[in-house]
Amino acid sequence: MSSTFNKAVNWKFIKESPCSNITLPKVENKNYSELLSTEEISKLMEVIENEPEMYKIIFSIALYCGLRQGEILGLTIADIDLANNYIDVNKQYVSHYKKGKV
Repeated sequence: MSSTFNKAVNWKFIKESPCSNITLPKVENKNYSELLSTEEISKLMEVIENEPEMYKIIFSIALYCGLRQGEILGLTIADIDLANNYIDVNKQYVSHYKKGKV
């Protein structure tokens, strides 16, 4: 957006960019200590090796595609394009329940 307004200033459509006096907030550094190491990923894949295929697929998608639980559970066959190595994440599964009731 800023570059668009700067171009408008250069072309003399406006006198000053409204973005020129904006101070951007500081972004906190992400805590990547929660991520699994390569060794931990290998151990996890070994542990689920004898589990049903569905669990192996779910863990593989989570680990290698970075999808969250709700996004994975919302996937359908139509969302997965194996020919083009593409997964369309267009919905997610959300569980609604009242506290104390499942």
